Amino acid sequence: MSEHDLFIQWGILCFVTLAMWARGQLTIFHPTTVYLAFHTIVFCIRPTLVHLFGFDLVWNYIGFIPNEPELTLSLYLSSAGLMVFCAAFAVTSPYAGPKHYAQALGFSVGQRKAFWTMCAVMVPLGMYSIYGATPEGEHINGVFVMTGSSGYLNDLQQVLIPVTVLLIVMCRWRWYSFIPFLVFLYYRASQGWGRWTIILTIFALVLCHTWEKRKDLPSLRFLLPLPLIFILFANLGLDRSYVRNLVEGNEEDTRDILDQNETFEERFDTLDFANFDYLTYIVAVVPERTRTYTYGTQYLQIFTEPIPRRLWKNKPIGPPVVFFNLNDYGNFFGLTPSLLGDGWMSGGWLGALLTMATAGWVLGLTYNWFIRNQHNVYYCYIFLIVNAVIVQLYRDGGISIAKFLLFSLIPILFWKFLATHLYPEPVEPEEDEETNPNSSDPDPSSEVYSE
Repeated sequence: MSEHDLFIQWGILCFVTLAMWARGQLTIFHPTTVYLAFHTIVFCIRPTLVHLFGFDLVWNYIGFIPNEPELTLSLYLSSAGLMVFCAAFAVTSPYAGPKHYAQALGFSVGQRKAFWTMCAVMVPLGMYSIYGATPEGEHINGVFVMTGSSGYLNDLQQVLIPVTVLLIVMCRWRWYSFIPFLVFLYYRASQGWGRWTIILTIFALVLCHTWEKRKDLPSLRFLLPLPLIFILFANLGLDRSYVRNLVEGNEEDTRDILDQNETFEERFDTLDFANFDYLTYIVAVVPERTRTYTYGTQYLQIFTEPIPRRLWKNKPIGPPVVFFNLNDYGNFFGLTPSLLGDGWMSGGWLGALLTMATAGWVLGLTYNWFIRNQHNVYYCYIFLIVNAVIVQLYRDGGISIAKFLLFSLIPILFWKFLATHLYPEPVEPEEDEETNPNSSDPDPSSEVYSE
């Protein structure tokens, strides 16, 4: 990986960014913009730091030293994946940001009643998950197997992500509505693990506010705290007990990314945002040492994962069909292959590009659905939550996103169910469009929905 390769990498990033801007699709609502930010951090900034400062913590952790061709292959593979992903999305979805469409709707009396009823049910369930779950487990072949309470109970607390965010929206962004949101973030930070839930929850709030204001990008006030959030995220990576130690006054045992006593490499050469390093390891061992690909069989786990192990004692650990284990060639425990790396394991170049194209196509259809349903608050909030947590798909690959989406969307789906069946709104007689010029047309081909 030479400086010339890095120059090409950054050049492709700039080209894709300009192409999205020219199409009016460089908005926070486009999944391609979210992936663009992810790609910039892990496949542009990270390899640049690896090259300039000789970062090697990940290589030492895995027990693997890459050669130049492997580093270069990983670099070019990531750029090809970016272009295919964005191209597939662009072909599928022609729509710009939602600021060009009808203004966000308010909440009716029935919707408000349904929301508070939903909270009365979901909040106790989330609290029970926090205080009643016993997340013990053991590591088997690089997979964490639950031996305590069910994984469903452990993950149920994720319903508090949309609940705390939508509570702020429902209360019209009044200061007191932020209290449950901040309490939840403090809990997640004090736990140390699951740091990504902090980022995703904040991102979901930013998306909701930007959508209501009909802007392409968030307000500046939401961008100002980003350095503090990054510092917190990085410190939790260095020390999972960072927040607890600060609260207890035990600062001597706390590692801080701002500590000037540590070198630049010690502070920033961490496992965070190191998907470029992980991808390099994957392209080096698959199929050179594995002698095979997975051929997409890792996704079969979506059919076996929902079955609790207590009901199926011999449930396969991980995917039901296993062609190889990355831990057989190095220490890949706790690391994530990314969507791109998952595609490479499925079938090399063909598998990687097909995976990225499929993801771009599906997310393009999802965005079309969002734009065409701007009149439906439930559908819009479903999309906003999906767009917030989709970062986990880009980072992890595989099926982990499925369970995360399940618990993140249950509150909204339950809210819609209650509003429809428990608090239905009276049906008003339809008005003729000629006599009601203020009526809105949900058809995206209408003048209101035109670009």
